[in-house]
Formats: sequence, C-alpha cells, structure tokens
Amino acid sequence: MTTVEKENSERIGPLQSQVIVTIHTIQAMKLWQGRKATDPKLRNSIMGLPGFISRLNAIHFTSSFDDPYADWALIIVEDKYNSSQKEIAEITKTIDKIFQKVPKQISISDNLNINPIDLTLISKSPLGFSGVYLLTEYDELIRKILQLRHIGLIGRTNADNFIRDASRVMRSFYSVIQYYKNAGVARDDIAANNARARQAIEKLGLPPKDILEGTKRSEYAPVIHKRKLANTEPVISDEKTEHFVPNQEENAQSDLED
Repeated sequence: MTTVEKENSERIGPLQSQVIVTIHTIQAMKLWQGRKATDPKLRNSIMGLPGFISRLNAIHFTSSFDDPYADWALIIVEDKYNSSQKEIAEITKTIDKIFQKVPKQISISDNLNINPIDLTLISKSPLGFSGVYLLTEYDELIRKILQLRHIGLIGRTNADNFIRDASRVMRSFYSVIQYYKNAGVARDDIAANNARARQAIEKLGLPPKDILEGTKRSEYAPVIHKRKLANTEPVISDEKTEHFVPNQEENAQSDLED
C-alpha cells in the first residue's frame, strides 16, 4: 500500500444511512415511545424502540470486544425476534381470514392515516432494525384490526383482545434486554478466572458453553477485536442484579399492560 493509499484509508469514515419509519396508529406510536415508571410498585417503565436500539448499540459494541455476555444477549434478542415475528404472523393470519368474509362485490382500500408520523432513527446494530421491522408489521396489523371493527366484521371486545395480544408480543420483545448488565469482561478474563470474571459469574451466571467458547454467535454479531475493553468498567454493583435471560422477562409480563 502506498503512502497516499494509506492516508486515504485512514481518512475515510464509516458508512451510515438514515432510516425513516412511518407510523399510522396510536398503538404503534405508544410502543415507539415506551413508558416511564410513575411508581415502580404500580407502573413499571416499558422500553420503547429508541431505548431498545440504544441498548442494542451498546451490546453490539461490547460484543466486538469478545464479551461472551454481550454475545449471549444478541443471541437472546435474535431468538426472541424470530419467535415474536411468528406470533405476530399468527395473529395476522387470523385477521386475514376474517377479511375473507367481505363480499366480493365490495372493494375496501387500505386503512391508512391521513396524517401519519414520520420518525427518524439510526441503529449501529443490525439487530436494532429487527425492532423496526416488527413495529411496522404490528402497525399494519393494528390498522387491519381497526378496519375490521369499523366495517362490522368484529366487535369491540374481539378487536380489543386482538390488539392486547399483539401489544403483549411487542412489549415482551422490547423488554427482552431490559435486564442486561454490562459485565465488562472478555473471554480471556473468564479463562484466567480473574476477579472481574468471578464477579460477573457470581452476578450473572455462566453463559452456555458454546457461547462461552465462541463457537455460537448471533448471525448479526460484529467482528471480534482481540483487545481489552478500553475505558470500559463493569456496571455490576453490589446491589441485586436482575438477569436478562428470557425467564426474567416473562416474569415481568404483568407490568406490560397499559
């Protein structure tokens, strides 16, 4: 490589694109915004899409430094996305079957908001976009449900139940990494069984063997940079730490209703 080529390669910046999401329903907008906790005993906070993406960006970055806990979190998110997408698809399939009851002599256009909201976001993690894709599918599903209610093919109770089921799937997905804590360790730390690794294992448990060994990683995980986590301190404290694995998230389902 010539001197000029080297200078050019060092000067060129990373690629970045802007994503604009169009929202048509109030229900999807609420999911985007999330909810702040008013009283932890009564109404816990609910993570919205920007918070979900922000957390994933941090996990994606940490994963690039060979942190097995970050890799574990990415796998959990990927698996949860796949299962959540299937659940939304099942509800959509049911709604589409009801639409088949519309007489062929009647033509109905898509149910679109005359003043939709365009929202801009940037995600540094490929998995962050899974939250966007699922939200748009949810938004379309809600429009169909509301349209069925409007034309009298389902009543208010059935419509509310469909919306509640779909909303529960979405909030469950966004909250899957709510309890993630940055352990600030690399696989070399765990192999050496140093103090940092022992603290992480005590608080968060030991990742599955294949994840710990690096033989299993998310399809969307970043390239690993074999160097220490510069200027990164673990956020684990002496306080009780919630785990981020799915069983913890499922215990919080009672807090996900509006």
